[in-house]
Amino acid sequence: MERKPLNKEQRKKWLSKKHERSISISTRAVDEEARTVELAFSSEEPYERWFGMEILDHKQSSIRLDRLNTGGAVLVNHNTDDHVGVIESARVDSDSIGRAVVRFGRGARASEVFQDVVDGIRTQVSVGYIVHEMEQEKSSGDSPQVYRVTDFEPLEISLVAVPADPTVGVGREFETGDTIMKNEEKKQTDGEVAPKVVEAARSIDVEVERAKIEKQVRDDEAERRKQIDGVVGQFAFLREKADAAIASGTSVEDFNRQALDAIDARAESKATNYGGRVEMSEPRRTGRLKAFSQDPKGIERAYRAGMWGRAVLMGDQDAMRWCRDNQVRVMTGTTSGTSSLVPDEMITPIIDLRETYGVARQRCRIVPMGSDTATVPRRVSGVTAYFPGRTEATTESDAAFDDVNLVAREVSSLTRISKAYAADAAVDLGDHLASEMAYAFAVKEDDCLFNGDGTSTYGGIYGIRPKIIDGKHTAGAVDAASGIDLLSEITADDLITCAGALPEFPGINPVWYASKLANSLVFDALKAAAGGNTITDLSGRPNLQWLGDEVAISQSMPKVTTDLSNVAMLVYGDLDMGVTFGDRMGFEVDVLTERYAEYRQVGIIATERMDIVVHGLGDTSDAGPIVALIGE
Repeated sequence: MERKPLNKEQRKKWLSKKHERSISISTRAVDEEARTVELAFSSEEPYERWFGMEILDHKQSSIRLDRLNTGGAVLVNHNTDDHVGVIESARVDSDSIGRAVVRFGRGARASEVFQDVVDGIRTQVSVGYIVHEMEQEKSSGDSPQVYRVTDFEPLEISLVAVPADPTVGVGREFETGDTIMKNEEKKQTDGEVAPKVVEAARSIDVEVERAKIEKQVRDDEAERRKQIDGVVGQFAFLREKADAAIASGTSVEDFNRQALDAIDARAESKATNYGGRVEMSEPRRTGRLKAFSQDPKGIERAYRAGMWGRAVLMGDQDAMRWCRDNQVRVMTGTTSGTSSLVPDEMITPIIDLRETYGVARQRCRIVPMGSDTATVPRRVSGVTAYFPGRTEATTESDAAFDDVNLVAREVSSLTRISKAYAADAAVDLGDHLASEMAYAFAVKEDDCLFNGDGTSTYGGIYGIRPKIIDGKHTAGAVDAASGIDLLSEITADDLITCAGALPEFPGINPVWYASKLANSLVFDALKAAAGGNTITDLSGRPNLQWLGDEVAISQSMPKVTTDLSNVAMLVYGDLDMGVTFGDRMGFEVDVLTERYAEYRQVGIIATERMDIVVHGLGDTSDAGPIVALIGE
């Protein structure tokens, strides 16, 4: 059919849009050592468009090479996310052919594409360009309209798989605006023109639509990878299958089916022998877990921690292989007889249990320390409101702040474990190691919080009980009634007097702190002696509260039935307001494999760094957010 010249609107749409052409690579221009290829990327070869023939004029004044000569991109299939090289130079030679020297990167993808070029597998080049101006040349009879592009700008050079017109060595890689319009023209027959359809096709901004589709494809792929990785987050042994599924493009549904089959197969697997000791597919354990949850995931984590223990504590080669196959990290340290890399399965429960076992991490204000020292601002007083006179200015007042200085103090715990114990069930071993280390740190932290006297025993930390009776914080040191110096003698009036001394700071959430013995002798005894109790009330478990305030148990508080004169028997207040706990990020565990070798034992030394600063005890005039009941 006859092709009509471009009208003004069509011409406007064609200009300044990206178009593409292809040409073959000459492999003779490949320099493998320099990783460069000299190639032709454009010529004056006529190219058929929907509106007629297009010729790219190759006079020096017609082609803008600035973009290519300032580090233009070498892509694959015009995909800006598949960047494999850089254009080092571009030029137009006397034969009216545009040529460029391109250099490929050294990454995995770039090396793969470069090798395909060297091997003659990738032989087609396509150039993406923008047309800024073109002129219609005279034509006669039925010959197609010819347009000479007198101003165009190459944007990038791409390696493509299949050119659109391989018979002439030129073409375009993707279906762009000209393809859609050309297809619509073909749908027309002589005398049966569908102007609305053609006009609609021509109005499509193909580049925008293509960008949307490419973005959707990328988003879908990212979501597929995320969902597959999410399954591996719960079942680490599926890592290899997940990597293969991601690489092969397996759908999430298909991978889930594969994962379920693998999980079922693992659960039904027969017993595996480790150095003469048998571990069943249902991990053996001798009692209820303390450091890990009781669900299958918790048991698996305990098992992984225990297998790490076997590998490191006993040097069990079978366990070592198991750890390696199941991505449990095992490393022998740089010094003889030590190992300091502990898997997350061991570290995570230790960190969690320190808070579960101890009061300090539950109740104090936790401040992460990025270095060995840290300064934290503390509000001392606030703004005051006044009633000014008619002719008087309002009295000025400002909130006051001071600093809490934290210094990281190293705390370590060392324990020995028998190799005979380590040879027992892996689940129990992992649970035992995590529980012991976590409990040791929780006890020491609480001891420093309540009883620290500034000596080396407490790492130089001053705790609540010694500090509140040092004579500088008398407003918060509330004396019990005369003669009350035993826990069992404390009365409800003593508790009310102590609680009444606590200021009503905004947002304060006071809690009683007592040992388990003190809770029984004081709070439970007072509640049991109160009127209105029934047999049902007394037979139930007492709740840890007194007059609406929680009672928190810490065995670092006094737990004796003897004289407690002139010492803090109970503590009452909000530790989050009155104590800053500096946590120097990091937790280390070293395994000493030789120190106790003659006893067939290994040593485990765990180390943390922290500081506790008690700053909420008030002074001699005003109590702070923490007060204490002092024995008389």
